[in-house]
Amino acid sequence: MTAFPQGTYNRWHSHKTGQILIATDGIGYTQTLGGAVQVMHPGDVVYCPPGVIHWHGAAPGSHFAHIAISPEDNHDVTWYFFPKLEYEKLGF
Repeated sequence: MTAFPQGTYNRWHSHKTGQILIATDGIGYTQTLGGAVQVMHPGDVVYCPPGVIHWHGAAPGSHFAHIAISPEDNHDVTWYFFPKLEYEKLGF
């Protein structure tokens, strides 16, 4: 399980084998590069396909926790350093 304090998030990244996120607490956001922001509530499940660049974290006014599952290798993550501008549009 991964927990994000209020308004925190991870950097853009991708997983070689994809990733499944299961929201467990609070309100979270996730977004694929070029896609719309998706709000996550407890019980929501989001699938990010292999190699798709994305980020996830807590909404500005909420903490957030989720279970993250990668089908084969959870350690095969590629991190990207994009401008913070994308996050700032969301109020971070």
